[in-house]
Amino acid sequence: MSEKPYNRESHLEGALRRVYSSRRTLSHLDAGILTPEQFEQVRALTDALEALEQDIEKTLLEERHDVDDDKVTPLQGARADD
Repeated sequence: MSEKPYNRESHLEGALRRVYSSRRTLSHLDAGILTPEQFEQVRALTDALEALEQDIEKTLLEERHDVDDDKVTPLQGARADD
Protein backbone atom coordinates (compact mmCIF):
# COMPACT_ATOMS: atom_id res chain seq x y z
CA MET A 1 0.00 0.00 0.00
CA SER A 2 1.49 3.32 -1.02
CA GLU A 3 1.03 6.38 1.09
CA LYS A 4 -0.50 9.45 -0.46
CA PRO A 5 1.56 12.61 -0.13
CA TYR A 6 0.33 14.98 2.58
CA ASN A 7 -1.96 17.60 1.09
CA ARG A 8 -2.31 20.48 3.56
CA GLU A 9 -4.94 22.26 1.47
CA SER A 10 -7.12 19.17 1.40
CA HIS A 11 -6.79 18.78 5.18
CA LEU A 12 -7.65 22.44 5.73
CA GLU A 13 -10.71 22.10 3.50
CA GLY A 14 -11.81 19.04 5.49
CA ALA A 15 -11.34 20.91 8.75
CA LEU A 16 -13.33 23.82 7.38
CA ARG A 17 -16.21 21.51 6.44
CA ARG A 18 -16.23 19.91 9.90
CA VAL A 19 -16.12 23.26 11.71
CA TYR A 20 -18.91 24.61 9.48
CA SER A 21 -21.01 21.49 10.08
CA SER A 22 -20.47 21.71 13.84
CA ARG A 23 -21.42 25.38 13.91
CA ARG A 24 -24.55 24.76 11.85
CA THR A 25 -25.57 21.85 14.09
CA LEU A 26 -25.15 23.89 17.26
CA SER A 27 -26.93 26.91 15.83
CA HIS A 28 -30.00 24.77 15.14
CA LEU A 29 -30.51 23.73 18.76
CA ASP A 30 -34.00 24.75 19.80
CA ALA A 31 -33.59 27.71 22.13
CA GLY A 32 -36.94 26.82 23.70
CA ILE A 33 -35.50 23.72 25.38
CA LEU A 34 -32.37 25.41 26.68
CA THR A 35 -31.97 27.30 29.90
CA PRO A 36 -30.75 30.88 29.47
CA GLU A 37 -27.30 29.74 30.64
CA GLN A 38 -27.22 26.90 28.13
CA PHE A 39 -28.36 29.25 25.37
CA GLU A 40 -25.47 31.61 26.18
CA GLN A 41 -23.06 28.67 26.12
CA VAL A 42 -24.34 27.61 22.70
CA ARG A 43 -24.08 31.19 21.47
CA ALA A 44 -20.48 31.44 22.71
CA LEU A 45 -19.61 28.12 21.06
CA THR A 46 -21.14 29.08 17.73
CA ASP A 47 -19.32 32.43 17.85
CA ALA A 48 -16.03 30.64 18.57
CA LEU A 49 -16.64 28.15 15.75
CA GLU A 50 -17.48 30.97 13.36
CA ALA A 51 -14.22 32.71 14.27
CA LEU A 52 -12.32 29.45 13.72
CA GLU A 53 -14.09 28.97 10.38
CA GLN A 54 -13.03 32.45 9.26
CA ASP A 55 -9.47 31.83 10.40
CA ILE A 56 -9.25 28.57 8.43
CA GLU A 57 -10.71 30.29 5.35
CA LYS A 58 -8.11 33.06 5.70
CA THR A 59 -5.32 30.47 5.97
CA LEU A 60 -6.59 28.69 2.86
CA LEU A 61 -6.72 31.92 0.87
CA GLU A 62 -3.23 32.95 2.01
CA GLU A 63 -1.75 29.56 1.16
CA ARG A 64 -3.46 29.49 -2.22
CA HIS A 65 -2.08 32.96 -2.91
CA ASP A 66 1.43 31.77 -1.92
CA VAL A 67 1.10 28.80 -4.29
CA ASP A 68 -0.02 31.08 -7.11
CA ASP A 69 3.01 33.32 -6.48
CA ASP A 70 5.30 30.29 -6.66
CA LYS A 71 3.96 29.47 -10.14
CA VAL A 72 5.03 32.82 -11.61
CA THR A 73 8.02 32.39 -13.90
CA PRO A 74 10.66 35.08 -14.46
CA LEU A 75 9.38 35.70 -17.99
CA GLN A 76 5.85 36.47 -16.89
CA GLY A 77 5.28 40.17 -16.71
CA ALA A 78 8.30 40.97 -18.87
CA ARG A 79 7.73 43.37 -21.72
CA ALA A 80 7.68 41.90 -25.21
CA ASP A 81 10.51 44.18 -26.40
CA ASP A 82 12.91 43.20 -23.59
